Amino acid sequence: MEAAAAVVFDVRGENGKGIPCKAQFLALEGTDTVNLGPDQRAHGCRDQYFSECGNFRVQLPPGGYRVVVTRGIEFSHLRQTVKLAVGQTATVKGVLKRLADTRGWVSADYHNHSTPSGDNTCGTDDRLINLVAEGIEFAPTTEHNRLYDWGPIINSLGLADFLQTVPGMELTGAG
Repeated sequence: MEAAAAVVFDVRGENGKGIPCKAQFLALEGTDTVNLGPDQRAHGCRDQYFSECGNFRVQLPPGGYRVVVTRGIEFSHLRQTVKLAVGQTATVKGVLKRLADTRGWVSADYHNHSTPSGDNTCGTDDRLINLVAEGIEFAPTTEHNRLYDWGPIINSLGLADFLQTVPGMELTGAG
């Protein structure tokens, strides 16, 4: 078996601390499109990887990739071309700067589900990591037909500085 190729990330906010983000790996000509995993997963879905902290490593097949790192629409992005040989590691490092002054405003998403809803295959950790990587700051807990609280999970993931919630549910019924 050949040694894995990988990209190591060190993505920070303007305060110098790691920041949630999304990395996308766009295959360059001559490289097959990468598939890091199922659609509903934070740590490797299709050609993307969502990080709760900005410091992570993603194994990739050897080849050429345009790597784009984002954090929702309020922040700058990083873009870098990497060419990976067998066993080679590339580094993507940078600062995502806030471009829009949103003081006094909150970026919110009022309707989300994860596996406790019963109609979704996205794990709760994955859903919360997806939300913060996209710049969402408030998301009430809206699992189907069960009073639930994402707060303890947000805290265990170290995301309380980025995402707030309130306990709740989406009450649904038959027809």
